[in-house]
Amino acid sequence: MILKTYLRQQILKPFFLVSLTLSVIFAIYLLGRYLAKAAEGEIPVQVVLKLVGWRLLIAQEILLPVTFFFAIVFGVNRLFRKAEMLALFACGFEEKDVLKTFIPLIFFFIFIVAGISFFLRPYAWKHFFHTKVQFEKTFDLSRLKGGIFYKLTGEGTFFAEKIEPYQKRAVEVFLYQREGENVKVIRAKECIQRDFPEKIVLTFREGRQYEFQNEGLVMISEFESFSLPLPRSLRTHEERLKALPSKKLFGLKDSKARAEIEWRFAAPLGALGLILLGLGISPSRPREKGGRPFVLALLIFVFYFYGQVVLKKAVAQGKIPPLPGIFWAPLSLFFLAPLSFLIFWRPK
Repeated sequence: MILKTYLRQQILKPFFLVSLTLSVIFAIYLLGRYLAKAAEGEIPVQVVLKLVGWRLLIAQEILLPVTFFFAIVFGVNRLFRKAEMLALFACGFEEKDVLKTFIPLIFFFIFIVAGISFFLRPYAWKHFFHTKVQFEKTFDLSRLKGGIFYKLTGEGTFFAEKIEPYQKRAVEVFLYQREGENVKVIRAKECIQRDFPEKIVLTFREGRQYEFQNEGLVMISEFESFSLPLPRSLRTHEERLKALPSKKLFGLKDSKARAEIEWRFAAPLGALGLILLGLGISPSRPREKGGRPFVLALLIFVFYFYGQVVLKKAVAQGKIPPLPGIFWAPLSLFFLAPLSFLIFWRPK
């Protein structure tokens, strides 16, 4: 019992350390990304922490399997390099006994990953998109600053020399909009924003509107008052699928829904494949430098993760059959795992 606890600790200690480190690094990256958007007026500062929190929860679907994979490679390889595994074999432990020690830990971890993939992932995406859509409007003068060019949804640009955020009023305004080959440019002395449930209306006063087509300028019109409706941000079909509960995805037939549900199934399967392959490539000779297993682990993860992303896009676009579809990625791990045990797992 003491030996089994010790063996499991060799994996759990680096797992918790690396998991915390990666989560902190990812949270700092997200914080910098959303604070930059807040500084540009795209999102309010008060929702930055909410967005970071939900994205960090979503990222655990990837971070946890990766962390556990490298923790296994580090922990088991250390036991071999320090000759502790050799001592266990000399005391009567067999390879299967060592591997059986990790089985409860592995199944518990796979259960956690499955729960994240099937339940926490859609729940977190739902609240992330709700928070984003609630505050991230297509346009909002209360979050903009004068003297800065802002990109609008689609092909559009807005500029104002001065902005009064509390009154939602802008002075000396320039607006550029492009729809296909048609271009519209509005130049006005002031612009006032009015908010409605489904749209935002910009009212320009004392200005001119220029319309361009392929052959050049086609019309100039002057106005005392001109109203332009802008729709609020809406979630895409793919975003709605990410936030949809798993049981509702089964009833959908389109390729993007199939790609999403396959991704959720592939997460625990891929985690199991990574764990088995991690155990297989970990052994080395006593006092041997431990570089080889980690190089292999890094290559395996890069090819697996990016391969899975490519397969998901291919399934969503209908370029490959839905089955095996994304499951090619975890299936490749299950194919390589027995080979790794045959090649590397030997008492040294």
